[in-house]
Amino acid sequence: AQALDPLHLETATTLANILMNRGDLKEAEEVLLQLEGAGTSPPHVVTALGAIALHDGRVAEAQRRLEAVTIQAPNQLMARLMLARVYDRQGEGEHALRELELAQDMAPGIAEFRNRVKAHGLRSEAEAFAQNGNLNPALECLVAAMQLDAEDPVIHNDLAVVLFQLGEKEKARESVSRALQLAPGWEEAQNNLNALGG
Repeated sequence: AQALDPLHLETATTLANILMNRGDLKEAEEVLLQLEGAGTSPPHVVTALGAIALHDGRVAEAQRRLEAVTIQAPNQLMARLMLARVYDRQGEGEHALRELELAQDMAPGIAEFRNRVKAHGLRSEAEAFAQNGNLNPALECLVAAMQLDAEDPVIHNDLAVVLFQLGEKEKARESVSRALQLAPGWEEAQNNLNALGG
């Protein structure tokens, strides 16, 4: 069907979803860009393009796309969740938290939103503990945060820093490697991995 009509929205987005689930992000992006180039850019298409850009480390592009979606379609929850990741990658934790809280307010029954808000709070608490040299409480907060949001690269990166300070170099390397799996090309995590000899 895609070969017959590459610009059919439902067919193209279904194919793009299949490709993304297989990890073929470049191919999925090509399908979605073809739609966008033809003037077919509903919020879910732009959100997917933003998510792919973020995964590829094109953070500014991801931010531009996802912010546009939240302006055009304020109730687009996936765009808000991805935008929170963008803001976190840029060190804008307050903006990230605002997006998470907006998503939670729009859909209070969805556990993932509550969990991400709680994880964000625990992560912030851990960062404060670590800055004051309280590494064990920082570690406890980060482990609890990771249990709530295992896909947050900032948690894994922060965990690596605390583990390194606690003398757990190999565990620190594993944590920062996980951060880079979740956020390829993230400079801060890459610098931490390089410092660990990875």
